[in-house]
Amino acid sequence: MNRVSKKKSLISVCLCIMLLIMLSACDGQRKESGGKTEEKTVPALNIECLDVGKADAFVLYTASSCVMIDCGEKNDGKDIVDFLDVKGINRIDYLILSHFDKDHIGGAKKLIGSKDIEKVYVTYRTKTTDKTEDLDEALYGVGIEPETIRKYISFELDGIKYEIWPPLLESYGSDDDSNDSSLIVKVTAGKRSMLFTGDAENRRLSELLQNDALKADILKLPHHGKKENLSMQFVEHAASSYAVITSSDDEKEDDGILKILDELGVKTYLTRKGHISVKIENDEILITQEKSNG
Repeated sequence: MNRVSKKKSLISVCLCIMLLIMLSACDGQRKESGGKTEEKTVPALNIECLDVGKADAFVLYTASSCVMIDCGEKNDGKDIVDFLDVKGINRIDYLILSHFDKDHIGGAKKLIGSKDIEKVYVTYRTKTTDKTEDLDEALYGVGIEPETIRKYISFELDGIKYEIWPPLLESYGSDDDSNDSSLIVKVTAGKRSMLFTGDAENRRLSELLQNDALKADILKLPHHGKKENLSMQFVEHAASSYAVITSSDDEKEDDGILKILDELGVKTYLTRKGHISVKIENDEILITQEKSNG
């Protein structure tokens, strides 16, 4: 090989090496860039706190998913179904019933008979009443076997994280054992969250105070705003900026709870004053309230 050919060959090798280095660098940049931009897109989450008096009924939905937590009393069933119809919601991915009191499961029979429901989560059974029998009949009619939650579970639906904490005891030995059996549900969209606490009373609150995962931007107060001995500690523990209380003009929240929330700087919304809508989008929280017709 002459000198010119050797020189050309050397140049070709150098060019190939440079090209490989450049391609490798570009690939690394693409991967690095991908790592930065491949953040999970979280859709807007709407949380509707329905005005159903001193009862709980919450609709949580995105553009392609829906979860309900509790469904009010028997007479609320039609209003809940009508609301879902207006929103164009025909399918509920998960129905979570915090416990078996009539003001949490009463509307279930109408709901189950009107909408397609994929899965139902419940706490352990503490009572049998005409409302629990209605619930059992409705579930049997559509072939749904509810799942009793006995251990912590979590699942993700359309980019939204749901966590459920069951009671630690099978019985709390209180006058109304059902309240302390409530499932606790935390819903997280991006960096924002809301905590639903059923009707938890003192013995259950003492459990929850040991759980650092129960901090949330928005707190649904336990037991319709009833003041408990541990209420102050629990509200401090949740470290929420906003609170929602489900109450009615006939059965109002305790003034002591409102005082605690005010002292801690928590902005509070009452369903007795109208339907409350929460929207979480791009890690921002927007809360609006319709004026009650009552």
